[in-house]
Amino acid sequence: TDASGTERAIGMRGPGSLLGLEALLGLPALFDARVHFNAELGSLSPTHFERWIAGNPAHALHLVRRILAEKAKLAAERQLVDGTAEARLARFLLDRGSNRFLSAWNHTLRQEIAGLLGMRPETLSRTIHAFQREGVVDSTLRVIDTRALRRLAGESPDGGA
Repeated sequence: TDASGTERAIGMRGPGSLLGLEALLGLPALFDARVHFNAELGSLSPTHFERWIAGNPAHALHLVRRILAEKAKLAAERQLVDGTAEARLARFLLDRGSNRFLSAWNHTLRQEIAGLLGMRPETLSRTIHAFQREGVVDSTLRVIDTRALRRLAGESPDGGA
């Protein structure tokens, strides 16, 4: 919820993500952007973008592949809000890897991850502490027991669903 009381969608993007797809398609933006890790951003004006596409047809193919990959990521994100808090956090850590969060783990990031997982920040904190007590992750959220994490996510310990 933002300052005006409006519900905001929360999404997280990792390395190689395509941001601003809405602008490219002339749609309203669904997300605000916040960077919690080192990032490099680039942009093109519409004119330069058209020249880039026209200059090499492979660029258009690459862009279509990236758009399809982003669509698949969004579909996977929708699955993050299904199941118990333990299953949701386990899937999140398996999918994204926990080590990237260590340097930026703070109140704001905790709220965003909790929102992404469809839970309150307090529930996320309790679930993390439970994982730590069970020896699934350490105090820095580094995964210690991948097999246990897979079991908590509802997957088979060897990686199957």
